[in-house]
Amino acid sequence: MRLDAGVARDSAALTLMSVDVERIGSGLQYVHEVWASPIDIGLALWLLERQLGLAVVAFASVFLFCTIVGLGVASTMGGRQQRWLQAIQNRVQSTSEMLKNMKEVRLGGLQTLMADKLRGLRTVEVSHDLKSNITISPRATYCRLIAYTTTSTGPLLAFTMYSLLAKRNGAAMLNYDKAYTALSLFALLQAPMALILDAIAGLVVEYPVLDEKRSPTMIVAQGYTAGWEPKGPMVIKNLSFKIRPSSINFVVGPVACGKTTLLLAILGEVNHHEGHLEVAVPLVGYCSQTPWITNGTIQTKILGTSLYDQRWYDKVVEMCLLKDDISSFPRGHQEWVGNSGMTLSGGQKARLAIARAIYAKEKVLLLDDVFSGLDGKTEESLFHNLFGPDGLLKEGEVTVILATHAVQRLVYADNVVILDSEGHIADEGTTSEVSHTEFLVKWWLARSDEYTVSHMGQYLGAYAGLSAIAILALPFAVWHLTERMLPRASMQFHASLLTTVLHAPLQFFSTTDVGTTLNRFAQDLQLSDMELPLALFNNSVELLLCTAQLIIIAVSSKWIGIALPALMAVFYLIQKFYLRTARQLRLLDIEAKAPLFSTFLELIAGLTTIRAFGWQTDFDNRNREVFDRSQNPFYLLYCVQRWLNLVLDLVVAAVAIMVVTIGVQTQGQVDAGFMGIALVNIVQLSISIKAFLSNWTQLEISIGAVSRVRAFVLDAPSSGSDEAGGDLPVGWPQRGQIEFQNVTAQYEGSSQQVIRNLNLLIAPGEKVALCGPSGSGKSSIASSLFRLLTPSEGTITIDNVDISTVARDALYTRLICVTQSPHLISGSIRENVDPFKATRDDQTIELALKEVHLWDTVVSRGTRAMIRPGSVVVLDEVTATVDRETDRQMQEIIRRHFASRTVITIAHRISTILDADRVAVVSDGVIIELDPPAELLAREPRSLFRDLFEATTASNQSCETLLEVQ
Repeated sequence: MRLDAGVARDSAALTLMSVDVERIGSGLQYVHEVWASPIDIGLALWLLERQLGLAVVAFASVFLFCTIVGLGVASTMGGRQQRWLQAIQNRVQSTSEMLKNMKEVRLGGLQTLMADKLRGLRTVEVSHDLKSNITISPRATYCRLIAYTTTSTGPLLAFTMYSLLAKRNGAAMLNYDKAYTALSLFALLQAPMALILDAIAGLVVEYPVLDEKRSPTMIVAQGYTAGWEPKGPMVIKNLSFKIRPSSINFVVGPVACGKTTLLLAILGEVNHHEGHLEVAVPLVGYCSQTPWITNGTIQTKILGTSLYDQRWYDKVVEMCLLKDDISSFPRGHQEWVGNSGMTLSGGQKARLAIARAIYAKEKVLLLDDVFSGLDGKTEESLFHNLFGPDGLLKEGEVTVILATHAVQRLVYADNVVILDSEGHIADEGTTSEVSHTEFLVKWWLARSDEYTVSHMGQYLGAYAGLSAIAILALPFAVWHLTERMLPRASMQFHASLLTTVLHAPLQFFSTTDVGTTLNRFAQDLQLSDMELPLALFNNSVELLLCTAQLIIIAVSSKWIGIALPALMAVFYLIQKFYLRTARQLRLLDIEAKAPLFSTFLELIAGLTTIRAFGWQTDFDNRNREVFDRSQNPFYLLYCVQRWLNLVLDLVVAAVAIMVVTIGVQTQGQVDAGFMGIALVNIVQLSISIKAFLSNWTQLEISIGAVSRVRAFVLDAPSSGSDEAGGDLPVGWPQRGQIEFQNVTAQYEGSSQQVIRNLNLLIAPGEKVALCGPSGSGKSSIASSLFRLLTPSEGTITIDNVDISTVARDALYTRLICVTQSPHLISGSIRENVDPFKATRDDQTIELALKEVHLWDTVVSRGTRAMIRPGSVVVLDEVTATVDRETDRQMQEIIRRHFASRTVITIAHRISTILDADRVAVVSDGVIIELDPPAELLAREPRSLFRDLFEATTASNQSCETLLEVQ
């Protein structure tokens, strides 16, 4: 909640929550062993010294050496794991961005590019461990290797040293009593040594930490200079202005002049460099340029964290022009809006966000160009309802700061702050003051913008050989697992998930939380990468140890051998109860984390809005509730594991009592050596069985993650790869003729028809514009060209090819679509401008960027379409969020570069489509007017197009008249 908004949006925050917190918890799991294990080790070494004397130094030296090596290994793991975690961070962030912008990815034809990019990131992630010569779970593997080295070579060196000292001093040689007593103590040392090494490594490894910086929020500006990076370029410079209470204030200026930065500076989200900026109230209402809408009902989205006041709620809904939209929904105010408001149109999302900001009743309201996605008539009505003389915000005496390029609305402003292209204040004052100095809006519109005694040597030699085999077998097994098996499996899991997501219909993303899907890519892949190999390896080792120890115990004591079936039955019953319970708890533990992902993603996306409204406490409480629920299964699992340790210790203690009782009752009949072997292995069996069952549980959990990935792949709906017919003609579509024949369509899972009986023929090279009120079906008509919704009746053909026979991927790549919020790829400028590798010439890309006046600022919006070949271009509100001069430049570029292409333009600004060949006015999914714009404007009786046009231009004329009078 206190992070800088830019840092929070960075991938580190998401990776910290999804991956690193689990690793931190794992590293701190045995933190108390750092002080408890030395006590166990000290007592055991003291008892060993009483048995072996000075020879215990050999064992202690091995342990000390291995501890130092363990510390060294742990210290190098930090940097290696940082590189690996950075690779995970990059992949998770790119995956999250793709999932949140799937519609833009589809329409931009970027599925193949994103798939290749994510596969590449996954390859880098998997290879980082291999290149560093460490395993997928390095800490645990290294510590196990060091612990095995200690327990294998320590007794050998201690017995050898004891024998040499005894021979030199003429003392008694090593006998059964001392040997088996010492071996029992060595066995008791095994667990605390492994635990302390594991704990040390877990504590030494460095985890990424996010720097937190909380800038004070302060509204009178005096010499204020700020930018997004402390040492980077300043965006707004030397700003000085005053905002009066209960006033309507407009911040205007060319594109990229710092309007949004100024609003975020007022919220305290920007790095302050010089001067000061003070805000008189602690809480501020805020509406971002891209509406932040989380999943939930319309009513809960408007209420936010405020209490329900029906009278105020109804008034806000009415003034924000949401009443008709809500009444058209099947469930009215209880209609769910989907992730990121996917079920709403852009205009509906904007008005919903405005309603939420107003309902909060904050005394200061910041609006960041929220009206740009509205048609002219809706925009005019909304401005009047909010900012007019009797407007809701005027009556409520709310201080409003609106960043906008809608200069025709300056008539509503009490005060204007004009920024130039460099981020300085060009002029500031009341509307009349600005006009008297003749600093008219036209001025700035023209501006540019990741071992017996006799054969001691033989026995010690055999012991040494077995120890060497044990030590060498471990790294070989690890190498085979990590070099041969895991990379292929890891890549396959990721590839299956990615393919499923890329072929899922858009409806899947509106009904499935992004957190649930991202959990598959983060949590489940983490289990398959980190936990599965370690659990598989440990389970195999512990199974072999348990089997060998049981065989030795049975051979050493025939009575125990007879009792083995009963003993195995007891173990079976224990594991049946434990595994069944632990498996379900671990599955619940993983599933309970999906809401945590969703809530965290929503918080990151809306951090600025949350802080503006002062909702930190509410969202903090909400996240704590979700977090507490996610930890309940983990706590219960921990309790079950403690129960398992107690029960297994009791069973092994019972076996030990049986062996000792048999030895006493059969004195002289059982060889003392065999009895010693049995007792030593009973001690070790207790450790091995607990480790085996724990690792078996972890193995089942990790396999459960694989099972969930498989279930996700099998159960997720698919839009097909696709029901395509024969091969498409080379270069299709070449001409660009489009025909809708009696098309009726609705979105999947909805019975509401969004297109009704549509008939439209678009000639090759024709420029057709679609306009109409928000939610009228304009975008749905364009979406049907890409089969984002499938007609229930009728056909759509392009160059006489029925698009229902064309694979969706082909439509995405062969038709060109430029959206209002295109998906920007994390990568180079070339990747963004030319993702399809249509040209290898840097000069072509440079010219394209210069053509759209972006060579200096290099943002590739729309430039892709200029370089990419294709005869059909769909422009969806591409100029909605820019000022008039930029709009004019973009219109010239569109006319010049798309002159020979078929262009379908969706627009709210009627002035941008007056040169279209034909205009289709859409209402409720039906084309009600279709003619050249001049004919529609001249038509009598008045056409709806004329009403829309006049609603757009009326305020412009009012502003010009006001300025002329002044």
